[in-house]
Formats: sequence, structure tokens, C-alpha cells
Amino acid sequence: MTKILQFDENLLSNVRAFINPNGKIIYFQDKTHEQMAKDYLDYLIQSNSLLKDDLLILKQWINLYQQKHYKDLYADFLILVCHFDKVESIKQKTITTTILEPYTRFYNYYLMDFEIIHTFPINFNFQTNTFERENNEFVSMNYSDREIEEEINDIKKHILKKDRSLFFK
Repeated sequence: MTKILQFDENLLSNVRAFINPNGKIIYFQDKTHEQMAKDYLDYLIQSNSLLKDDLLILKQWINLYQQKHYKDLYADFLILVCHFDKVESIKQKTITTTILEPYTRFYNYYLMDFEIIHTFPINFNFQTNTFERENNEFVSMNYSDREIEEEINDIKKHILKKDRSLFFK
């Protein structure tokens, strides 16, 4: 069962942040998500916090991205491979996640009009030495999470935004 992330008012006020898989919010002001992700991964490498396999996966990811000239190499790695969530509230309020139950986890944020962008995670296959996108139709249509989404949409339809915090979980 997915745990609901407690609402943090700071995420409403023009920030960029990442949320690690344990629910810890990592704030970085005045940096792009790509700069934040690179700094965070550099920190993990320098502090020897990455396992040998994780380091191998990161090196493979960098090689793949350099070949294809993608823009957000490090941010995408944190989201797609390490299962971090990305929060943006500067231009518009969005959360990008690979979690299976995004409306459950981000119940309070969706209630406060954050857009939830769900994408499928990518796993590294050590036997073939390739990245493989998880694309399971059944997983993406989690019934209980769809019910949560409908519940929130119903609240949003009938309750003014200033009063929605009364419905926080």
C-alpha cells in the first residue's frame, strides 16, 4: 500500500524539488532539475553512497544519453531509474513520477491542483546490458488509485480551493 505524502506548503511557492523513494523532499533553489540531479548524483558518487551496480547503471545511462543527445540526462535518471519524483511549481504545478499509485501518494497535492504526470520506469537488464521500459497496461490502470483520483476530482468540483485542506489525509 502506498503511503500518502504529507502536504508541504513550501512546494507551492515557486520551487523545484525531488522527492526520494522514501518520501524525503530534497529542495534546491535557483537551479534547474538537471543541475540538481547532477549535483545530487555527484554527491552520492563522492560519498561512496552508490553501490557498484548502481554506478555501472549510471555509466551505461550516460553513454546512452550522450549517443542520443537527450537534454535531461541526470534528472531523467533519478526519475526513471531511481524512482524519484520531480516537483515543479515555478511555471505550473506538476509532479512527475513512476510510482504505481500516484493519486494515493500525492493525494493532498492533487487536491491542491498539482498536475500528476505518470511515466513508466526503466530497469537495467544486466544480462543484455540494456535499459528496458516497464510498460505494463495492467499496472498503469490501478483500480483503487483511479477511485482515489475520482474522489479528489469530486472534492475539487464542489469545494473551493481555500477550503480543500480540510480534506487532507
